[in-house]
Amino acid sequence: MLVKEFRTFKESVGTRFDSIDTRFDSVDARLTTVDRKIDKVQVLLEDTNAIAKLGLEGLQGLQESTDAKFAAAAKTNAEQTDLLKTVLVHVRKP
Repeated sequence: MLVKEFRTFKESVGTRFDSIDTRFDSVDARLTTVDRKIDKVQVLLEDTNAIAKLGLEGLQGLQESTDAKFAAAAKTNAEQTDLLKTVLVHVRKP
């Protein structure tokens, strides 16, 4: 009788452990899916960061180029203005 009760208890516990094991497998599968999705998001963030960095470098290059062209234009303008002033001084003299 005691042996029969022990076998019944053992089978009951075994069934419960099997049920728990199945649940853990399900949770593990879900966590694996979440982990893969997080990895994809991380790759996308790294790609986005690289693109943003390239864009920023491009904007900085464009700004430097534009600043250099404006400086050259300002220098040329100043030289021509000085030349014009010199011409006006000579033209005004009788």
